Amino acid sequence: PLYFENEAGAERRYGLDGPITAWVDDTNDNLVIDPGESATLVVGMRRGGRRYYAFDVSDPDNPAVKWTIDAAHPDFSALGQSWSRPIHTRILVSGTPTEVLMFAGGYDPRHDELDTRDQNDTMGQAIFIVNAATGAHIETLEDSSFLRMDYAMPADLNVIDVDLDGMADLIFAGDLGGQLWRF
Repeated sequence: PLYFENEAGAERRYGLDGPITAWVDDTNDNLVIDPGESATLVVGMRRGGRRYYAFDVSDPDNPAVKWTIDAAHPDFSALGQSWSRPIHTRILVSGTPTEVLMFAGGYDPRHDELDTRDQNDTMGQAIFIVNAATGAHIETLEDSSFLRMDYAMPADLNVIDVDLDGMADLIFAGDLGGQLWRF
């Protein structure tokens, strides 16, 4: 009833309200998920929290949680509220083409009350790269490695394959300090 009535002034409840990334591995292109093929959805929580969830929806009647990314895990401690749409792409990992997800570090809710950018954010100053199949951490591009990476990055990334070889070459990201980043 709380969601339906939408009372003015009522405290909002948040859950999984981030953008959804979907991909289908239909190797024979018959538009059916056959044995050995898969369909996956990945969603963040936005205002609901600091996590991403991957769901195996290969059998729509029996969806299952495939993996979860949580800011409580040391590899993801810089993750803010999970606003960024994960980008499904491929990169070379130790010389092997690997399907990955890339997403920005997220939103720092301290900005809800700020009217100036007078100090560094406490979370979200990062870009994460994870294995698309398992959610395993591959790389974090974070503030300790780059000068002036002081502000959260809640927006979607733009990932570009410059040489059209099927592998991501460039990442563009913006932060809440008004900076544009290129990796």
